[in-house]
Amino acid sequence: MMFLLFLVALVVIVGLWVLQNKQGGGATAVTGGIAAVLIIAAWGNTFRSCSESESFVAVIDEVLGTRMASFVADRFEGGGSVLLITNHTDLKHIKALKNAYSKSVIKRLGEPFTVCEVGPDFMSFDNPSAPDVFAKGYNKDVVNTWLAECSDVKAVISFLGMPPDAKPADFEGGPEWYVWDPNQGSDMSEWLESDVLKIFVDNVLGANPSELQADDADSIFEHYYILKR
Repeated sequence: MMFLLFLVALVVIVGLWVLQNKQGGGATAVTGGIAAVLIIAAWGNTFRSCSESESFVAVIDEVLGTRMASFVADRFEGGGSVLLITNHTDLKHIKALKNAYSKSVIKRLGEPFTVCEVGPDFMSFDNPSAPDVFAKGYNKDVVNTWLAECSDVKAVISFLGMPPDAKPADFEGGPEWYVWDPNQGSDMSEWLESDVLKIFVDNVLGANPSELQADDADSIFEHYYILKR
């Protein structure tokens, strides 16, 4: 539809140019008005499509957050403290992710739980594109500090994977970890063999938001994510 509107607008603009040359601009105002309306309509459709796509991406993130929180809620029916690890930044797209995860986790856990939301500031790193992007703000020492500040933590929900420098032995005897790893293909073999990692969710390779516009949370989760533990 959007392409058709642009095509019609282009034809009208060409017609405008022809009329200007043949009739001295007699129908210029009317034709130009029509062209303007068509172009605005086309752009409006573009922005609406983008907005709808972004909204559905937010739904996907909220489905993930709700599912991760459900694992914890089912495990600890009496409630308790939960350490929620997300990325903190003023970058619009990352902030939207953080908000989606935070909103869905807190809503699903409800009153029996106290959520301590923490995380590194993405923009505080010298080079945010470097492979060791979380090295300064997300490591085992930082996590242990967060755990000490949030008393009696039953579970850790992390949307940043495991700390890059950590080993299972570093967190043995502590709270269980419920993890989604944004770095698809990370080697989680050590963690999957340990008792520290209770739940691990990975991404479905190549899944695209445009491929599924379902309202059913289970369908969305199964399409975009893989429960590996």
